[in-house]
Order: sequence, then structure tokens, then C-alpha cells
Amino acid sequence: MKKRSFWNILLVFWILFFGATLGYCRGNSDIRYETDLSKEKEIIRVQYEKVRKILGITESVSKISIRTHEGRDARGDVIEIEDGSISLELAEKTGEIVFVYSLNTANDLHKWQEKFPDSNKPIRKPTEMFALARNYVERITGKPVPENFIARTTYYDQGYLRGKWNIIWRRTLNGYPYDNDVIGIGFSDVSGKFISLVVSQTSEICPTEVKIPEEEARKIAIEYTSQHVHKFYQNAYGGQFSNPEIESIELRIVNPNYLYERKLRGLPIRPTLKSRLAYYIWVKYKVDQPKNAIKMLVWIDAATGKILGGDYTG
Repeated sequence: MKKRSFWNILLVFWILFFGATLGYCRGNSDIRYETDLSKEKEIIRVQYEKVRKILGITESVSKISIRTHEGRDARGDVIEIEDGSISLELAEKTGEIVFVYSLNTANDLHKWQEKFPDSNKPIRKPTEMFALARNYVERITGKPVPENFIARTTYYDQGYLRGKWNIIWRRTLNGYPYDNDVIGIGFSDVSGKFISLVVSQTSEICPTEVKIPEEEARKIAIEYTSQHVHKFYQNAYGGQFSNPEIESIELRIVNPNYLYERKLRGLPIRPTLKSRLAYYIWVKYKVDQPKNAIKMLVWIDAATGKILGGDYTG
């Protein structure tokens, strides 16, 4: 079942890990094409040339597309540059690199997946890829990975991600992980070459005191989703929703989106840098037709018990 994510970092991960870089941005009426970046701001030229140099791209380009569009988090608009080899996004306000994607490496890996459908054992070691990832993050962003970011290294041996290494650093505060503040980088195992980088680490700090017991949070989640589940799924499923159960629960620092409240009122879901420590709870429901299960993610403020939003599948 496909996950429907409206603005949070789940969308960024989908782009990072599944290799889709185009089509997310809303509208392209302001897109323009150039043969070089001589007319652009110096920071754009410098960052573009730096990334090409780091990735070892030397071939000339005949056309570069440039456009400004809504960013994937609350930092505002980003400037997207694509030249057929790389796709690069810079925060418009600061010029910081927030996204890089190597089309060449991604295409090469896809060809390998088609040529060797049964190959799933990694050539490289996790320690090697972790060291490589740290090096690339520092060179591309110009900054080391912050000490309060905790790393996880994963090799994928099947599916869309087969043959990829992903190293994800997630920001923490007093031991609690942020939901959206991450540095993620991907590499091809076959060639050892860079595939993609996403940087999102701008959420504000927040209190981390837990006043709501876990059992109370569980009850709130069941009661709240039971009141609203039919409103979000009645058009997709004609049957009854039954047997709600908590599939998972953990404490995370989230950026409130008030998704359920705003969707029911027909309001847009907007990103924010504000953050709160919340119970991050997936609630699963059985449905009559089709014979499957649907899930609702609800964020419950760990200090007040207030619903902060969430997500849902469909």
C-alpha cells in the first residue's frame, strides 16, 4: 500500500531512495534554459561547479534548466538546476545545498539491476561506505556532520533499492530523534559512486519533558482515529473499519502539521520549523473491501496530549 505523505521528510526519503527527482515541484512556468550559468548569482555558479567537481563530472553541457519552486521543508523556496548529469537544489535565501542527485550513477545502477537480477550480495563493507559518506557530506555541504546526529548504515539487497547503500544521520535532542531533521546520502555498491544527498536540519529545539503516560497516549490515538477514519477512507473503501490496534509507538520530535484538522477544513498542509516532542503512533484498522488494512499515523503531544497531526496511508 502506497504511503501518502504531504510535505514531511517521508517525501524527501522517497525521492532520495527511489530515485525520483522530477515531478514533485508544483508547476514549471518559471523554468528557463541556459547554456551556462554566467547570468546567475555567484553562489549558484560556485555551488554548481563545486558539485560537478566533487562528482568528477567533466563533460560539457549544452543546456541547463533552472527554476525556483517551493522547497520540501519550511526553509522556503529552492533553486533547482539540472544539466542532464546532476540535479541540484539550493536554498534560495542562503545558497546552501539541500539536495543533489546524480542521474548518471542512478541510471548505471538501474542498468546493473536489469542485467543482474539475482545479484544481491554487497561488494563493499559498511565501514567503508560510512567513511565515504562522511567525506562526501563534508565536501558538498562544507560542514561536518553535527555530533547530535545519529547514523544508520543500510545496504539493500532486494527491490527498487537493490545494490544501494544509504547512510542516514538523524538529529537528536536529549536522546529523542527528530522526525524530519536528517542528512541522508546514497551510493551505488557496484561502482562506489555517489547517487544522492538530502539535507534537512533546521527545526527549532523544543522542551522534552514527558507528562502524558504511554497508556494514555494509546487511548487517545485509538479514540481520535476511530472518530475520523471513515472521513478519510469512505471514498476508497465501502466496508466497515474495525479492530483498531496500535502497530507501533515511539517518542519523536515532530513538526506539527495538524493534517487531519486542516484536511477536513479544506486547508493546505504547510511545513513549519516549530517542533514538539510527541508520541508517534501508527494505528491499524481492518477493512471489509478490499481485504487489507489501512493505517493512520497520529502525533500526540507528550506534554499536553494535544493532537499535532500525522499522516495516513491510502
